[in-house]
Order: sequence, then structure tokens, then C-alpha cells
Amino acid sequence: MKLNKAALMQKAATGANQSIDLAERMRQASEAARGTHPLAVPTGTSALPVGGAQGEPTSAPDRPAEAQREHDLVAAPYGTVKPAGSDDDNRRGRFETVLLSQVDPNPYNARQTYKPERVLEMAASLAKNGQDTPGTATIRNGRYVLAAGHYRRLGLLHIHAASIDKATIDLIVKPNMSDRELYEASYRENAERQEQTAYDNALAWKKLLEQGIYENETSLSEAVGMSLPNVNKTLSALRLSPAALTLVESAPAKFALGTLYELALFEEVAGTERTVAMAAQVLDGKLGRDQINEARKQIVEPKLRKRKETSRPYPIFVGNKYEGTLKEWPNGKVTLEVNIGDASMRDAFVASLREKFGTKS
Repeated sequence: MKLNKAALMQKAATGANQSIDLAERMRQASEAARGTHPLAVPTGTSALPVGGAQGEPTSAPDRPAEAQREHDLVAAPYGTVKPAGSDDDNRRGRFETVLLSQVDPNPYNARQTYKPERVLEMAASLAKNGQDTPGTATIRNGRYVLAAGHYRRLGLLHIHAASIDKATIDLIVKPNMSDRELYEASYRENAERQEQTAYDNALAWKKLLEQGIYENETSLSEAVGMSLPNVNKTLSALRLSPAALTLVESAPAKFALGTLYELALFEEVAGTERTVAMAAQVLDGKLGRDQINEARKQIVEPKLRKRKETSRPYPIFVGNKYEGTLKEWPNGKVTLEVNIGDASMRDAFVASLREKFGTKS
């Protein structure tokens, strides 16, 4: 069944608009956190939650004393954190409730695409039940940097869009997380929930490699526990054209690693237009990796149907005894297979053939 081209264009446009809407939401959140958005915290507010001496982060005022003690952190210069307690406390982090406007997204987030409908579902759950699970964050340059919990952050931003200066989020704050730890924390959270897609991985890994967070694909494969060939295949998905990637971005979970890899190979031999049509069928659940692989093979290695040629046989009899067969084919081939028991007759027959065809000894 051929796809309607107008429907295909509409599908690509819809996917792009969803990505743009979510990007706009995240941009506004970032502006709000930095005081450049109309809903931002007023200029002059402390970089960390206000209320403590010398700008130390504090809990919400209605927290009980036990929770207050859990919030007792000492912020060192330049955003480093020195929590009170043992080394084990440092590793596990400390609980805090902080202003949402003071939390930035993970610059090395494993997830690169967010489903608008999932954000709305998260917002509804948070509005009804509150935040059951804290996010994970560190502190850099006086601001909280989220390591894990981005859907919770987006859900809270949706709920408190008109009052972002008062909104809070619960966090486990771990001191001095490295760039690698920021990425690996977010990767683990998504992978454990089976929500991490091949496309998310490709976008995140490209950035991590370009910025030298991982020296090469080998060190990256060791960090994420994936084979080097599969890391290579994942990154190859980004060779797809923007038109094809628009469809992938609209529903990344529908494009498994093998499917993305085959699409990238297919576009190299079939071009963008045919690849976009192929991706649309994947989106609709009509095609998968094997069908794309077969379509590519038909272009690269076309199956030539070899016409079966049949011979015309001429049986040879001496008297009533069958002695052999003379065969001819349409392409000009002629074969002779005959049994001549008498030596003198055989010699004479062979000599006549040699004379006829001019063969040499």
C-alpha cells in the first residue's frame, strides 16, 4: 500500500512540532532559572535557596526538625559541596527540597527526547500525589545540576508555570559529580526503566565523544555495558537525513537499534525520499529491520532470474540398441555422448569428427 505523500508530510510536521513545543518549554524553564524569563525569580535572589545564613541551602519552612537536619549542607566556594557526615554519606548524598528555579537540566543527559504526553501524565500524578521519588543532583557554580529526574522536573514546571518562583523539587544532592557521573546516573535511570532509546543514545554519545568526556567509543562502550559494534551502529543512526530524523524524533521508541542502523544503510543506496517513506512505515508498525534489510539488498544485489534452458535430445540407436544421446540447447551448445564398443568403428567415427571440425592431435 503506497503512502499518501500529504499524509507523510503531515506526520513529519507533527513530529517536528512536538519537538519544538517541548524544546520551547525547556528553553523557558532555563530562562526562568536564570532570571531572564517573565516568570523567573526576581533579580537579587540568592543563587541557592534563601533562608539560611550566608546563602546556605535550607529546607522548606514547614519541614519537621528531623528533615531539617537531613538538609544541613555546607556549600563550599564555586559550587562544590561538603556534606557533613561519613564518606558513605558523601557517596549516597543528602536530601534537600530546593527552589525549582535554581535547578538546571543535566548537560550530559542520556535522554534527549521527551514525550509531551508523558510530561502531562507526570504533571497530573505530581499534582495528585506529590513527588514520591526525589531526583538526583549535584551543585556547580552555586546552582543545582540535575543528574536524574528530568520528567519530574518538566512535570513540576508544567504545574507551576504561573508561580515558578515558589515551586520546589525534592533532590538527593551528591557532591562533586563529574561529567561522566552526570551522564551515567541519567543513563542508569532510563535503562533500568527500559525507556532509553537508541536515538537518545546516539545524540547523547555524540556529544560526550565530541566534548572528550569519553576518549573514544571503546571507553564509552565499557561505561554503558554495550558491545563496541553496537555503539558503532548506534552512532551511525545520526547519518540519517534531517527529514528522516524528524520521523524518528516523533516516536524514538518505535525505532530499535537494528531498525535505525538498517535505515541509515538504506538511505545511502536509495536516497532520502525512499528512506522517509520507509521510516513512515516503521512509525506505523508496518516494517521492521528485516524488511528494510531485504529492500536494500534488492538495490545493491538485484536478484537476476536466470532463465532455465532445456536441451533437445536426440537418442542414438544402433539397430534396436540404445547407444547414446545427442543434445542441443537454444544457446548453440551441442553435446554428444555415445558408446561404441567396436574399436575399429570407434576410431573411424572419431577420425571423421576430427576431420570435420579440424581438430589437431
